Amino acid sequence: MTVADGTQQPKLIIDENAVRYWISQYADEIYKLPVNARFYFDDGTQELVLVSPHVNGRELT
Repeated sequence: MTVADGTQQPKLIIDENAVRYWISQYADEIYKLPVNARFYFDDGTQELVLVSPHVNGRELT
């Protein structure tokens, strides 16, 4: 593709359906269920204590 100043610019065309199909093959490997963090309240210190941290989920959409 030639632009106004006469230089050449590549034109890239991507088949979106083909890319979606290719990526979808990895969906099960990428998926991770999110998990909420767990805390308990320590009466002695009057603070929340972390029992287990949260886990971010991942999913292809």
